Amino acid sequence: MFSNRNAAPRSHRARQVAVPVALLLAVTAYGLYLAIRVAADPKIAFLRPEHGAQWIRFDMPVNLKAWSPGPIVTGYRTRLDVRTVPESCVLNLRVMKLANVLIDDAIVFETTADLGAWKNVYHVDLRPHIEPGSHELRVMVRNETGPTAMLAYCDALDLRSDDSWEASKDGQSWTPAASAHTYYAAALSRMFPRADKALVSTLPVLLPVFVLVFAWSLLRERLPPGRALTLSPSVVRWLLLAAWAALAANNIGKLPVHIGFDVKQHMSYVKYVAEHWRIPLANEGWQMFQSPLYYVISAPIYALASRCFSEAGVAALLRIVPLLCGMAQIEICYRAVRYVYPNRNDLQILGTIFGALLPMNVYIAQYVGNEPLAGCLTGGVVVLALRLIHAPPQAHPARLLLALGVLLGLALLAKVTAVLLAPPLAAVIGYAYFSQRPPRERVFRRALTALALVFGVAAVICGWYYLRNWFELGRPFIGGWDQARRIAWWQDPGYRTWGQYLGFGEAMRYPVFCGVAGVWDGLYSTFWLDGFLSGVVRFPARPPWNYGFMLSGAWLGLLPTVALAMGLGAAVRARTWSLYPGLFFAACCILIYWTALFHFSLTNPAYCATKSAYTVGITACYALMAVTGFEVLCRNRFTRAALHGGLACWALAAYLAYFIV
Repeated sequence: MFSNRNAAPRSHRARQVAVPVALLLAVTAYGLYLAIRVAADPKIAFLRPEHGAQWIRFDMPVNLKAWSPGPIVTGYRTRLDVRTVPESCVLNLRVMKLANVLIDDAIVFETTADLGAWKNVYHVDLRPHIEPGSHELRVMVRNETGPTAMLAYCDALDLRSDDSWEASKDGQSWTPAASAHTYYAAALSRMFPRADKALVSTLPVLLPVFVLVFAWSLLRERLPPGRALTLSPSVVRWLLLAAWAALAANNIGKLPVHIGFDVKQHMSYVKYVAEHWRIPLANEGWQMFQSPLYYVISAPIYALASRCFSEAGVAALLRIVPLLCGMAQIEICYRAVRYVYPNRNDLQILGTIFGALLPMNVYIAQYVGNEPLAGCLTGGVVVLALRLIHAPPQAHPARLLLALGVLLGLALLAKVTAVLLAPPLAAVIGYAYFSQRPPRERVFRRALTALALVFGVAAVICGWYYLRNWFELGRPFIGGWDQARRIAWWQDPGYRTWGQYLGFGEAMRYPVFCGVAGVWDGLYSTFWLDGFLSGVVRFPARPPWNYGFMLSGAWLGLLPTVALAMGLGAAVRARTWSLYPGLFFAACCILIYWTALFHFSLTNPAYCATKSAYTVGITACYALMAVTGFEVLCRNRFTRAALHGGLACWALAAYLAYFIV
C-alpha cells in the first residue's frame, strides 16, 4: 500500500520547518478569533481589568454544587468626596449583567433590559447629580444565570473599582468586596492531606520499588542479551489485563452507588431506555443530551438486573461495560505503540503501562457513564488510523477503511466528542494515498473514494441520531449547557479571568477540587488523579480511594508530564521519516482535543469544565507521546534507570490508589 516508508523524502527537512510554522500560524489565527469573540460575544464571561479598575464581586465561599437560574442581586458602594464638581464627570461602567446606579439613594441610571448588551461600556454622566461634599455611589447589579460582578472608573473623580469598595446581598450588612481574580479554595479540599505530605506517607512503599527497579535497570544493561531477564510487550499486556481484572472484580461491588459524575442521571437515562424502548430527546432529562449508544447497550442489562437485584446490584452490573472499556485501553495502547515503534520492545512496554494505568482512565471506568465506551471506540479509531499510516504494502485498505468508518460512526453514537477526530483522520487518509507512486489523477480519485467510504459509513451509523436532533430541537449537536434543552444551570466561578489561565500550582498542594483555582490546575488534577472526587462534593460521601497514593499522583505525575511535553516537541521535529506521520497524527489529536478543552472552559466558565477525562479517547496518543518523550530523556543508563524507577512508582501508586481495600 505504501512505498519506501523508512527513507526520508527530500522534502522532509522542509516539512520540519513548515509544520511548526503552520502550527504557529494556526494558533495565531485561533488566538485572534478568540480575542474577537471574548471582546464581543456576550456568551463568553471573561472579565479583564480596564483602565486601572478591577472587576469586583461579593466576597463569599466557593459553592461546589450547581446553581439553578434565579435572580441574584448585589449592591456595591463607595464614598465620593467631591471638593469641586468637574466639568466632565463620566462614570464608565461594566456589569454582569443588569444594573442601576444610585447617588445618595436616587437612581441616576439604568441599564437596558437586553442581557446580550452586558459587555457594553455604559457611560453615566454624574455631573448633574453631585455637588461639593460627600456622596454615596451605589451600583445594584442583577444576574439570573451567573454571579454578579462590576467594574467602574471615573478619571475626573480618581475613582476605580477595587477591594476598597463594599458589597451587600441584602442592602443592610456591608462587607469589603473581593476582586474577581481572587481565588478561594473549596473548604472540602482542605479536609484532605496536602499532596506533598501524601507523597511522603507513601515512601515506605514506593522507595523500595524505586531502588529495586533502578538497580534492575542498571544490572540488566550489563548482562549479555541472552541472559537478561526480559518480558515481551505481549506478556506485559496480559499481566496488566490480569491486574485490571483483579481491580475490577475487587471494586465492582464495593464502590457505593452514588459515586460517579452525574451517575444518578446516567442511570435514569438507562432506565428510561429500558422501560420505554425509545431514545429520549435532549430536553427530557439532565443527561439525556448524551449520544445514546452506551445507554442502549446497558438497557437490556438494566431490564434483567432490576428484576433480581437491588439498586446497588443493578449499578454494579451496569459497571461491567465501562470496566471492560477501561481494560480495552490496554490493548489499544499496546497496538498503537507497536504500529509506530515495531522494533522497540522497551517503548512498547512503557506505552502499554502508561495507557493501562493512566489515572483518568482508571477512575472514570469504574462507574456508570458513557465516557469509557466513547473513549474505547475513539481509541479504536486512533489505532486503525495509525495502522493505515504504517500498514505494509500487502494490507487490505478497503477492509481497513470500512472498519474505520464503522468505529467512527459508533464513537459518534457514543459521544459527540469523537467529531474532533474528523480533521486529523481525513488528513491521515489523504496522506495514505498521496504518498503512493501511482499517477496523481488516480491517487486523487482513490483518496476521495476512501474519504467517502469512511465518512459515509460513519454517517449511516450515527447520522439518524443527529438528524433527529436537528429536526426536533433545531440543531444536530446538543451540549449540556445548550439553551435548546431548556435545562439551565451554572457553576462557580461563573466567569473567567487572566489569572485562571496564567496561574498554576494549587494542584501541587491541595489537588482536590483545585479546578476552582484555575483551568490548568483542574485539568492537571483530573489527569493524574481523581481531582473532582468523581462528582461527589461532600466529605462523608467521598469515594473509597486510597488517598495517600491518589494525592501523591500530583507529584508523581510530574515525570510523565515532562515526558509528554518532550514527546510533543519531538513529534513535530521527528528526524526519522518512518516515525513522523504516526507521531504527528497523535500530536495533532492531542492539540485538537486540548484546544477544544480550552475553548470549552472559556465558553462554559464552570469548574467542572476543566476535566481531562473528556479526552480519555486519545489515551493511545498520550501513550505515544509519553514513550517518545522518555526516549528523548533517556540519554544514558543512569538517567534511564532513574526514569524506569520513577515510572514504576507512578504506575504502582496509580493502581493502588483506586484498588478499594
